[in-house]
Amino acid sequence: MFVRLIKEISIGIHTLNLSYRKDLREIFRELSIVTQKYFDFCTEYLIERGIIQKSPFVNLIKSVEFVKDASYLGVLN
Repeated sequence: MFVRLIKEISIGIHTLNLSYRKDLREIFRELSIVTQKYFDFCTEYLIERGIIQKSPFVNLIKSVEFVKDASYLGVLN
């Protein structure tokens, strides 16, 4: 969890370091690639071990029904 947290912070820091120098841009590009690789590795490891959970999944509705009367409130008219 610690390594994953450090990599999550590193991803944000590397994206903030923008420069006009080509050599610095290349360094931060490589650091971003390495950081994302290890972040993905740590995340998959923790999911496999059951330490963190996958994001919840929500099924999208396929049709829409509109209310026609107040019977859904349990009020008898």
